[in-house]
Amino acid sequence: HLVNVSKESAAEAAALYSSLRAAGRSVLFDDREVSAGIKFSDADLIGITTRLVLSKRHVGTGEVEWCDRMSGAVRSRGIQEL
Repeated sequence: HLVNVSKESAAEAAALYSSLRAAGRSVLFDDREVSAGIKFSDADLIGITTRLVLSKRHVGTGEVEWCDRMSGAVRSRGIQEL
């Protein structure tokens, strides 16, 4: 589940989505123009085990916030690691 929470990171989120799809990954991309809280709440309701979050703090870093729903682990990962 790929969640973009900032207009500043929209281009990077779209590029990551395209890259993951090209690699054969199934991705639900939430690029709606609603608050981050709504996106995270909906992500919890959907229940996909891995959530990738891009925000304005990730712009230009080559990293994404990786959240594992099963363990609760949250960490930064390089986009190339995905």
